[in-house]
Amino acid sequence: MSALPSDVRLVACDLDGTLLLPGGLVPPDLAALVHDLDDAGVLFVPASGRSAPSVARLFDGVLPVRAGGPTLIADNGACLLHGGEAIVPATVPPDVVSDLVAGVRAYAGEHARAAVTVLCAPEMAYTDCPDGPLLEQVQAYYSALTRVGDLHDVDDRIIKVAVADLEGVVGLADAVLAPVATRADVVRSGAIWADVMPTGVNKGTALARLQAELGIGREQTAAFGDHLNDLEMLGAADHSYAVEGAEPEIVDAARHRAPGPMDGGVLTVLRALLAP
Repeated sequence: MSALPSDVRLVACDLDGTLLLPGGLVPPDLAALVHDLDDAGVLFVPASGRSAPSVARLFDGVLPVRAGGPTLIADNGACLLHGGEAIVPATVPPDVVSDLVAGVRAYAGEHARAAVTVLCAPEMAYTDCPDGPLLEQVQAYYSALTRVGDLHDVDDRIIKVAVADLEGVVGLADAVLAPVATRADVVRSGAIWADVMPTGVNKGTALARLQAELGIGREQTAAFGDHLNDLEMLGAADHSYAVEGAEPEIVDAARHRAPGPMDGGVLTVLRALLAP
């Protein structure tokens, strides 16, 4: 593990597998640490595949609120909340959305799999998932959620399409997501989850946009991650950290290592930044 240099002014941190404790819990001493960082001129920014309403709810009372609201990266970079504004760089092409809805439905029926599609807009997520364990997974990541009878009828700005398969997303990714990879970006964000994004949109592009907004360079930026959807974000920060248990590609890309969430993790590194 390497301590952060004293000139770091921006910290972007993945949530699931990187910062959050089992059960998706925020570490109890994070709020005090984040406010100490803010007093020292360091902005802490959650960066997640979760929706903006879910991240905002999870970090209510944790993040300093200025200029109209908290700063956070949501939906794998498809939505950046900053200065009270939701910055949405692009939407998923409608033909890709339609193909994914039909493809996941057909795959689930053909293979008797518990697979689901979630259409993500800046302020709401939509799913046709029935009651059961898979719906519980969806609700854990999307607190502002509307269940609909047919996803083809959703009329909203779709900034991300998330798909999940309780038995593992690899087969679904190969059968349904690979065919749309020339029209959108596809990334696995967990063992059962994969996300389809507008081309060129990711956590890294959102972090670069935030750096430009704040006048902060990559040499003053730290980033922490563990999964493939964190790859571009780590590439946008000179001080990049892979936490214990990270995917091999993340370990190879990161310049430093950090303990996992149960061993103090990101908080251990950040406390060193405040040490006299």
